[in-house]
Amino acid sequence: MNIINIMEEIVSSLVSEVLKKENRIDETKEYFEDICAYVLNRLPAKYVTSERGVLHGLLDAKFAFQQKSDIIMIIYEAMSIIKERRGGNQVHIHLQKGTPNFFLPHLLGEVVEKTTFSKIPGVSITLLYNGMPAQMVSDGWANPFSTNKGTGSYYHFWPKLEENSDFSQQHSFTLFFEHQKCKPVEQRIQLQPVSLTIGKLETKIVPLVLMEMKDGEDGSFLYADD
Repeated sequence: MNIINIMEEIVSSLVSEVLKKENRIDETKEYFEDICAYVLNRLPAKYVTSERGVLHGLLDAKFAFQQKSDIIMIIYEAMSIIKERRGGNQVHIHLQKGTPNFFLPHLLGEVVEKTTFSKIPGVSITLLYNGMPAQMVSDGWANPFSTNKGTGSYYHFWPKLEENSDFSQQHSFTLFFEHQKCKPVEQRIQLQPVSLTIGKLETKIVPLVLMEMKDGEDGSFLYADD
């Protein structure tokens, strides 16, 4: 019986897309495999035994919002950790066992075109704090973030909690969405610091953002549904 873990194909595909986005597609095969192994070790396997099972499994898993976003998040985490192990200057987050570790939640959201709910390629999304781009927890998290074929209509951020911040208070952020063929959109959010433990991360799902095309645009630039 031929048993296949379809998560291997999904993870491999997403790692390739992320490396392309970060202009690191020419990295060594070992680097690519290290990232895939790191991610797969942190995800539940999904086994199927037939071609039909593979097809349905890929469709179910590949387009599940929460799962796909989680995988992308773990890929960036893997890139940060592997970079550090190889002597790079990228920052990795160290959590101390037995002591409170306060961080802001990881953000996940989706932006689509208002009338067709289509994916919009190249939306620039900036997370602002006090009117300035918010600092991320490490270099592996982009701000601004740009939607692309790999991430589709989804975006994510993990903002850094400033030193000496009040852990009991909410912090106000603004998400600013812009695209040359759409009207800009702003969305305000409140984030409450949370105490994390090793291997745990709290995620805040941002409400769906709808962008309206500018007058005269015909929508030909939108991604067709895959």
